[in-house]
Parts: sequence; C-alpha cells; structure tokens
Amino acid sequence: MTRDDQFNFHEENLTTGDIDLVSILKLMILEDQRRTAKIPEYTGIPVRPDHGAQILGDYNETYYPGYSLYGRLKNLAEIRGLEMGIRACL
Repeated sequence: MTRDDQFNFHEENLTTGDIDLVSILKLMILEDQRRTAKIPEYTGIPVRPDHGAQILGDYNETYYPGYSLYGRLKNLAEIRGLEMGIRACL
C-alpha cells in the first residue's frame, strides 16, 4: 500500500509500496516464536491473502473485486516464501 500525507492508503502489489513488509513479518515471526515457547500447542501465523490481482485463469471467471483465486494464491505464496526466508535467517 502507499499512504499519502494524511495516511489515506492506496492498494499496491503485495511487495511494493511504502510499507516495510519484511520488518512487519519479522516482528510477527518473533511474536510467533515467543507464543510457541509459552504455549507449545500454539503454532503458526494465520494468513488470509486479500485483494489479489487478476492473473492467469482469473480473467475468465467472475469474482468480487480483489478476491480472485490465482492472485490471492500468488500473494499467499509470496508471504509464506518471505516467512521461510526470514525464519532461516533468525
């Protein structure tokens, strides 16, 4: 997302814009590790990809705006891949 000087936001591709996604996800991973240490049954970061772009077969289907199948799966894969990379570096 990109924010203006009054903090109104405009959606962008997942990995672009002025939000530091890596830092945010790193904080989430550290919190996940803290919670898992206290409550072993707790596992994972819930992720709900939202507002995916229309790609591939999405153009042939009718969806509510932002809820395309392939675009949201692409976002999920990017988030999970980034998560795996961060966890490998911690």
